Amino acid sequence: MGSIEANREDQAAAFSWWWDSHNHPHQSQWLEATLSDLNEKTKLMLNIIEEDGDSFAKRAEMFYKRKPTLINLLEDFYKSHRSLAEKYDQLRSELIQASHLRSFSSLHSLKVQTIHKCEKEVKALKTQVETDQESYEESDGEKMWDEKISELIDENIQQQAELIRRNKYQNETIQKLRDENKRLKSPLAGHKADDLKRQNQSQFSRSKSKGPSFLGRLTGCTGS
Repeated sequence: MGSIEANREDQAAAFSWWWDSHNHPHQSQWLEATLSDLNEKTKLMLNIIEEDGDSFAKRAEMFYKRKPTLINLLEDFYKSHRSLAEKYDQLRSELIQASHLRSFSSLHSLKVQTIHKCEKEVKALKTQVETDQESYEESDGEKMWDEKISELIDENIQQQAELIRRNKYQNETIQKLRDENKRLKSPLAGHKADDLKRQNQSQFSRSKSKGPSFLGRLTGCTGS
């Protein structure tokens, strides 16, 4: 009796990874059905592995009877795991491309908005300068006018420098995204070129195997 209890405890410890996987609430119906099927197959394989017999010969006989079932279950596990890995890789690639496209679009929109904003600021500054110039021309405050002009010129230079810095950063970022996009597309273009080359070679081989061309039959020149 003690050995049976000890054996059960050993099994529970050995397969704790499976028992612990059952405690995941808030699952979708599809995931719940998929995991239920997975649990049934896992339970069946564990029963095959752990099933006891009266003797070694009996256990060997039981194992070989269950061997085809175990192989089929392992095949299902392999196919499921491979399919999951391929789908994950595909979704990951699509997510990366979509993220790059969204980033490129956002940067372009930000660049346009920044340029428009700076154009409005420069236009408003020009209007202010013209207004102040007219006002100061009517007064004797020449010194005050010179100081105001100097201040406006300094502000304009700073704004232009900031605009140049922003445009340079955005252009560098956009160029990086374009290079990354080309790098992602280049393997696809290579595969398409290889497929087209193989297709042309196949068509040429078929046309060559059909014998002399129509012009050759007409002139009596069949070629070698």
